[in-house]
Amino acid sequence: EDAREVDIIRSEYEEIIKGGGGNPRRILALARESLLRDAGENANRERSRQEAARLGETEGLFWQYILTSGSVSDSDEEMLEYFGVTSACAAQVLGRLEEAGLVVARHEKQGTGRPHKVFQVARPLNKA
Repeated sequence: EDAREVDIIRSEYEEIIKGGGGNPRRILALARESLLRDAGENANRERSRQEAARLGETEGLFWQYILTSGSVSDSDEEMLEYFGVTSACAAQVLGRLEEAGLVVARHEKQGTGRPHKVFQVARPLNKA
């Protein structure tokens, strides 16, 4: 995961330098915008984490897991094993998070059968 974060940061730095077109002032302005945007996203993320935790400890832990995983379904075996819960329990927790507006769901077709409901952290991270 650390390597992925380093790659993201490196990519953002390269984009800032490229977008600056060799103009130091423009590069600094783009870097400043990036830092301010990241600070705002971090504040929103923290507010959403607190809101999820207010729903309950399990909801807070699930929200954090989804944030780091990207997306999950109530039948995600890795998640079910991680938390030691059934898919029915996971569906209830994910439903409460969705009802609170902290996650959003989409239906994904996987082979034959009914589509799976896949959840990811809502953007923006907070309705504030």
